[in-house]
Amino acid sequence: MNSELFNYICELPVIDCHEHLMYPHQRVEEKTGFFDLLHYIQSDMISSGKIQEKPQNASEFMRGYQSIRSTAYGRMVKIFAEDLYGITEINERTILKLDDQVHAHSAKLDCAKKWYKTVFEKMNIKAALAVDDGNFTQDEVIRPIVYLDFFLRKSQIVYFRNKYKNQSNQLEDYITYIMNFLKRSREKGMVAGKFGTPYWHSLKMIEYDEREAKIEYESDSEENPHFESYVFHQILSAFEEMDIPIQFHTGHVEPSAADLTKYQLGWSDPSCFGAYAMQYPRLKFILLHTGFPFQYEYLSLIKTYSNLYADFSWIYIISPTIAGETLIKAIEMIPINKIIGFGGDCIHIEAVYAHLVLARKVIASAFSEMIQNGYLSIEEAKYNARKLLYENPRDIYPRVEESFQGGKARETAC
Repeated sequence: MNSELFNYICELPVIDCHEHLMYPHQRVEEKTGFFDLLHYIQSDMISSGKIQEKPQNASEFMRGYQSIRSTAYGRMVKIFAEDLYGITEINERTILKLDDQVHAHSAKLDCAKKWYKTVFEKMNIKAALAVDDGNFTQDEVIRPIVYLDFFLRKSQIVYFRNKYKNQSNQLEDYITYIMNFLKRSREKGMVAGKFGTPYWHSLKMIEYDEREAKIEYESDSEENPHFESYVFHQILSAFEEMDIPIQFHTGHVEPSAADLTKYQLGWSDPSCFGAYAMQYPRLKFILLHTGFPFQYEYLSLIKTYSNLYADFSWIYIISPTIAGETLIKAIEMIPINKIIGFGGDCIHIEAVYAHLVLARKVIASAFSEMIQNGYLSIEEAKYNARKLLYENPRDIYPRVEESFQGGKARETAC
């Protein structure tokens, strides 16, 4: 690896474009400890068959950890334990010590805010786009992404009907309700929308019939393809009009968040985005996670359509090797302004830190290989890295730089 390039990449500012990050007050409410940080790590442990659910103590954790310590998920523990907490060896004794230290950063709101500020500064993250719970909490760094899938679900219709039971309740009223919600969200600082559709439905929506959509809206059926597609396209039209990007989950799903009895890998295939891109030419479609394992279809689509964008969130901790190989192919195929370099896709800030450490190494290694084989000069590699990690996100998500007016936390002993 080229050391000059690696050091340059480590110093670059970052706009982190996709998280599920808790706000500091949520961390305090949860009383977050080490065993709450596991997320993806826990998924690999369950996949190993060594444990059946979230580890509750150090012994259970180590039983699962022995089988997954070499996976990229497993490596995250070692990275954040050492860099953020000074723990260089993972064993039952040090896990208990780590749990105490994590709890200390979750004990009071001042402590949690100070911890977030410390870690964000250590990572040089200037903004982090995170899927919001709808409350639009003010924060100096975190920017809200609005989750959109629930508008397509019958449970949201029930909520709408109960909330407005004394008013007109037609499909047109439901669409008005959605549009009003999106308008308020924009006013409160929404920087993007997000569909996680493959967790429950194919990315490919049928060609809907509006009359059928109205019938399905009134029905009690769980199968509502015309309704789902109709609402989906109404939302796409609204975001195109607002000039706000929408992120779409593509490729591999996190098993703990999917119903594996129903999930089909084909649901994650991004091939349908060619048609969407042409139907909504002014809408920015951000295709998350490099479409793995559909990388070739993914890269071909983004090379072809000007309003499709590549996003390298999550992929570095799925497989650093696949991430590096895909990045090299993306640099060769796609205009550099259409590639977003990082999103942690994590719930807790410790995991975001570990993911970014790994991502910087992968980016530096991939570009070093391209320098070595003569494809890039070191100045070109630096330019590309700066575009991936900061300049492209800034340009693709222009509302990110519209800062909130939140106050600074009073520092206390934590």
